[in-house]
Amino acid sequence: MKSDSGALRPEAPAPRRRVDGVRLRNALLMQRGRPLDFDWTPQRLPAGYVVEMRPPSALFTRVVQGLQLEGLSAWDKACALSSHLTECARDLGPVQSDLATTYRRIREGYGHCADFSRVFLALAHAAGLFAREWAFTHNGFGGNGHVLVEVWDPLRAQWSMLDVYNNFHACDAATRQPLGALDFRLSVIGLRPAALIRKTGKGRPGFVHPHKLLAYYRRGAAEWYMVWGNAVYGYEANPLVRWALRLHPAAGHAMAWLCGVQPRIRLYVTEQNRRTVDALAQLGREAQRFIWGAAALALLVPGVLLYAASTS
Repeated sequence: MKSDSGALRPEAPAPRRRVDGVRLRNALLMQRGRPLDFDWTPQRLPAGYVVEMRPPSALFTRVVQGLQLEGLSAWDKACALSSHLTECARDLGPVQSDLATTYRRIREGYGHCADFSRVFLALAHAAGLFAREWAFTHNGFGGNGHVLVEVWDPLRAQWSMLDVYNNFHACDAATRQPLGALDFRLSVIGLRPAALIRKTGKGRPGFVHPHKLLAYYRRGAAEWYMVWGNAVYGYEANPLVRWALRLHPAAGHAMAWLCGVQPRIRLYVTEQNRRTVDALAQLGREAQRFIWGAAALALLVPGVLLYAASTS
């Protein structure tokens, strides 16, 4: 894989960023990654990647059966699933709920990119596909960004990218074959020939003008990461996470982190984003010191009060 050297402008000294919830979560979950860390297959999984092992839910099994995907290639199945999710998309707002609720709301016109990608992972598992999730941001690995997926294509023995929410995939201009996520990223920053943008399904396009879509991806090219697991059913199987999700999505994420079921994220580290990665790592260290300090204080204070009461 080509280096990014010279393709992206070197980082300027980072301004002080407001700490949003997503950036704090990412700081607690981050691991540094090299390009080779993302060059793996479902048959050769990397250490720590949390694979979905639970059976699909009855709902998503019925949905996949209703789409009649038998006999299709893995890539055609993936495109059919993506098309099914976007055919009713009307950008009415985020869902941020459990998988079943999110799917039903997507079919009513709601959902943002993270909603679409999570439900796609659930459907892909029900269809016998292996999918993984990428994200990129525009604000120092914070909450301003986008989520997309890749599906393993056993016929071509490669990953192929789908931007489900924006209803497109990218193809190599010479071969007309689907590109993987990192190859599309390289084309966006000019390190490989420009890709062809192809609409995946009949639903609305996320970007009417391709040049605006490419500019959007180009702005986030220095802040890519992979979610280090696709176990969306396993995530919701934890009873404490389910309870917390009913309160608020952020509460669900926090509980998943405390329970150890929140997947880590593997940052795509380059020379151009090293300062941003270092700043995120520093935030993570500070957050962990605060969390464990608060936990220790919560355990210590009742003991001190009991001791004071017993000696008075």
